[in-house]
Amino acid sequence: MTREPEWLIPVLAEMGADMISIHFEACPYPRRTLGLIHRSGMQAGLAFNPKTSLPTLQHYLPFLSFILILTTEPEISGCTYLPTVLEKVRNGKKQNGIEEVLWEVDGGITAENILDAVAVGADIVVSGRGVFSGGAIESNISEMKKVINKQWET
Repeated sequence: MTREPEWLIPVLAEMGADMISIHFEACPYPRRTLGLIHRSGMQAGLAFNPKTSLPTLQHYLPFLSFILILTTEPEISGCTYLPTVLEKVRNGKKQNGIEEVLWEVDGGITAENILDAVAVGADIVVSGRGVFSGGAIESNISEMKKVINKQWET
């Protein structure tokens, strides 16, 4: 999360990034910045901290490709997973005109709670601690996949 991220966008594009999200709370002109990301050939997203309510998202079209909902407080190591924040995904997906926008969740996602994110309609799930926990990367990822695959079997 950085304030006035516009200067970073060309650098990240040159480095090969294909998706960039900006924090709604840290960007004074989010629509303008989303447009810059979009014109740089990347997918543009808005990230929302747990405490921030979602605005009407149609205003950010046609530049908005995805919404990132943080399910932990950013920049706090070991922060607790906040499952109630997932309701933003469920409720946000009901907004008219944004059916093509993807929904991403990030923060405290593990094999034990990944289905919560899927159940509310998350299209993309990011897991850091859940993947790297105990240094068992391969087994942690395998367990998450197993949980998701089992869900689709039933």
